Amino acid sequence: MKTRDNLSSPDGMTIVASSREEPKEVLEARHDEIRSIAASDDLKDFVCGHRGPRFYDMDLYGQVLHNNGTSPEKCGQCCVKWFQTGTCRCARCGLIIFPGDPVALYGPSADFKPERVTEVPSGVIGCLRWDCCPSGGFFAGHWTGKDFCPAFSNGRSAVEECFATGQIVVGNIGDDVAPKWYQRLWRFLRGR
Repeated sequence: MKTRDNLSSPDGMTIVASSREEPKEVLEARHDEIRSIAASDDLKDFVCGHRGPRFYDMDLYGQVLHNNGTSPEKCGQCCVKWFQTGTCRCARCGLIIFPGDPVALYGPSADFKPERVTEVPSGVIGCLRWDCCPSGGFFAGHWTGKDFCPAFSNGRSAVEECFATGQIVVGNIGDDVAPKWYQRLWRFLRGR
């Protein structure tokens, strides 16, 4: 088993997880910019009032979103502004986190580059990408596009919630949405 970094939850818990496979290297942001890349020579007048390439791709810190052959309503520069204000970055890998994405919470670390860090009252935001976050135990809520929406009380991570309550942690889906068979199975298994 290979250990990954000096990551800890906001309360200082370290999570050790193992699997049969050795973890892959963390996918890393290639640069610290969001930019539009012209994908056509045709120009268009956009609804935003700007004129620019009819088709463009979005480069999000080195991860490129290719256009789907449909010209967007807004120009590339307006989309760049939207991405800069409506998203945040993972403190660990530096890649983009979109509104609605689940997020991990980490404690502060000198290993995090300051331009990537989004601090919230209970910690530092990270993504939950398979090759970045070492364990689902770091899950703590969602990015709304403006702020962090905690899944658990006091902004805890899943592992902190588990230890604080002694209960199974399902996330922020709540009892009214959680499958009843799962709850019955868990109660049965705990009674053994």
